[in-house]
Amino acid sequence: MPRCFESLGIKHLRRAATRLNIRFGVVIMKESEMLDIERQGRIRLGFVWAIFCAVLWGSGYVVMSAEWQCFPFSDSGEYIADDTASTLFSGAVVSACQGLMFVIVLFLIWTSVNRKQKDVARTISKPKISKWFLLGAVLGGPIAIYGNMLATTYVGATYSSTIALLYGAIGAIIAHFMYKEHYSVKAAIGITVVIAGGILIVDPANMIDEISSDASREGMWIGYLGGIISAFGWALEANFAARGLDVTDADSGLIVRYIWEVLLWFLILIPIGILICGEDSFSMVVDALTSGQFLFWIMLAALSLGMCYIAEYKAIPLIGVGRTLSVASMYAIMSIIFLSTLCGAEISAFVAVGAVTAVIGTFMIYWEGSKSLESGTRDAGGAE
Repeated sequence: MPRCFESLGIKHLRRAATRLNIRFGVVIMKESEMLDIERQGRIRLGFVWAIFCAVLWGSGYVVMSAEWQCFPFSDSGEYIADDTASTLFSGAVVSACQGLMFVIVLFLIWTSVNRKQKDVARTISKPKISKWFLLGAVLGGPIAIYGNMLATTYVGATYSSTIALLYGAIGAIIAHFMYKEHYSVKAAIGITVVIAGGILIVDPANMIDEISSDASREGMWIGYLGGIISAFGWALEANFAARGLDVTDADSGLIVRYIWEVLLWFLILIPIGILICGEDSFSMVVDALTSGQFLFWIMLAALSLGMCYIAEYKAIPLIGVGRTLSVASMYAIMSIIFLSTLCGAEISAFVAVGAVTAVIGTFMIYWEGSKSLESGTRDAGGAE
């Protein structure tokens, strides 16, 4: 081939390649823009779910306070349970009925709308998956929710709602040992700040005065202990339930977790409580399940506390565990606002300052700029 034709051919090839590069460059740029828009939309949606979780969680403590003012647990604002054993059993009945209503409402409304009934049956029938939700039910139900219920009963909803903020720091420490998660210096400082906020919320001096005072309610120490135990329970539940969520979706997994909790309450724990407390306690269970006023409030609890679980699980895949917890921790501020405005609850300076301190600490733990936090720092290990 003559050199002139060869050079002419090369020029044409170069021009064609340039045109192709331009065309492909336009395609790649458009695709990149679309992916960026889609990613921003996912992040926005994740933050919406997390904020939704905080609002529902905060409002749920108003409902929990109202549950104790309904028959058969209260008569004109005075608790029927006048001793420690009766109060402990009453808390178990409220927690059990609440879990039962969660299953009914969430299954009929949320799971049915999403057509996840078959997924629920498939998840609970596979031991390798459902065992993690069983552990989550034990830790989150009879330990965390029941402990929080006792804190509400003995000390008040303000304390029970704010002390649970410790679960973020406790969960981070547990995840470090269970899954070898590593945290920055800022995150370590944040954990310390959260713990300091928890100490302010508890207000050790006031706690000792209330426990030792003759005028205080019998078993007051149980309420303070229940609040702290609830934080540990929710922290452990999150770490164990995450194993099941590696291989199943949150919609079906959450219902399975509540089904296990209800079975634990009504097949094991409530019967044991009836044997200990006597026949009158059985009447309390029947009265609770047939009280229209009480059922109304626990239905609202299902629509607030139950739905906040769904919102949290929806946010995690979109913005990561860390950012979800940091935004959801605003529930403490929301609970203070709801309890003070709707219930007229008095908020002490220690509780207010402690709640704000704990929220700031939670943001310090999780509000990292690294991409890894958008998908979580824990490696998916399956449900083995």
